[in-house]
Amino acid sequence: MLVYEVEICCTAPNKASRTIIETTPHSLCFGDYSGTTPGQQNSAPKQSPRSAPAQVTQTVGCTEAESIYANKERGNMEFSSLYQELQNSTEMIRALLAGVAPQEARLQPSAESWSILEVVCHLYDEEREDFREHLDFILHRQHEEWHAIDTEGWVTQRNYNEQNFAEMQEKFFVEREKSFVWLKGLLNPDWEKTYTTEYRTISAGEMFACWVAHDNLHIRQLVELRRMRLENITKPYNLEYAGDW
Repeated sequence: MLVYEVEICCTAPNKASRTIIETTPHSLCFGDYSGTTPGQQNSAPKQSPRSAPAQVTQTVGCTEAESIYANKERGNMEFSSLYQELQNSTEMIRALLAGVAPQEARLQPSAESWSILEVVCHLYDEEREDFREHLDFILHRQHEEWHAIDTEGWVTQRNYNEQNFAEMQEKFFVEREKSFVWLKGLLNPDWEKTYTTEYRTISAGEMFACWVAHDNLHIRQLVELRRMRLENITKPYNLEYAGDW
């Protein structure tokens, strides 16, 4: 059971309540996080946010001004934490791509699974056409129509596995740096602001959280792909002594 900080809700005009909640861990991210290996996973995660019920354990009164301040401070804290997580995951991805030869990057565990190169191409397209773009829609471009994405179709339409591995890495990290600059340039963003698409309503805070979680999803995928690479380069040695995989 985890205890989360502060949840604010209005209970009467000019009044609010400060509620401390206990809840079990839950996932905000889009995608299937079922624990499958790249040889078993869907080539493109589906949108499937999950949540767990919360139990209210304590309520104390607070003024409207205090609730506004608490929301702002919580937003600042969450932004700082998520920003740092995005920086950390960027370096994890960089490390997981290190030392991989171009021919190794094209290897697929199965016909339905992605190669390392295809993962990098996907991350590049998502960086510039999905998360940063759609977070901007939620915060600043409510009047514009949400851009559709086709993560499965792009794999073949854009010939992911035929791209230059070194160039695609560079392109992704350049886009990620653009994202960091853009995020740092946001002025008092309203993380509770929402945008309603044809499929769902999503807040700015949820989109940012999903951006970070999306990195996490593909870090796991890259770890599995590197394990496959390791098994290939260590033949004929047995890896059982290392522990169960």
